[in-house]
Amino acid sequence: MNIAQTQIAYHTFNINNNNINLNVVFIQQILNTILQVNLERPPIAPQKALSDAIVFAFNDHIPGFSSTRADLLCHLGLNYQYDGMITIGQNRIGIEIQFRPDFLKDITRFQIGFHANRFQAIVYIVSIDRRTIQPNSSMPQFASVNRHIQLLNWLNIPIIVIGVNCIG
Repeated sequence: MNIAQTQIAYHTFNINNNNINLNVVFIQQILNTILQVNLERPPIAPQKALSDAIVFAFNDHIPGFSSTRADLLCHLGLNYQYDGMITIGQNRIGIEIQFRPDFLKDITRFQIGFHANRFQAIVYIVSIDRRTIQPNSSMPQFASVNRHIQLLNWLNIPIIVIGVNCIG
């Protein structure tokens, strides 16, 4: 299974004019890393295998990436953690990969983590077409995630949504 396609949307901030140091070069590095993900054999649990492979790729190719539990906590008083964290200077960008159906819970957790100053932005990775990852799945898809985030414009959390499709 290879990631064959990506789509991207920015919410609540301009990627080239922000105080978080997120720029086109940084986003291109994330997209290139995601596109390098390759699972050698068909996985039994494709959602988990794909998510793990993306985290491993980020760990190998993205400077400042961490998957250490203490860095990933949404809030010091809660047990939920993100899938990864990228530190750029004083800024922390949370990484969340969601190939399960509960993406609206993630949006709540983003709000909690943002107001607890655990991160300054989120990179949220979802499927473009869930059938390319797991047929008959109810995982969120890029278009519906973007619609929900736009409807929740009161969040004011800088979110980059990246959609992926797979082949193989």
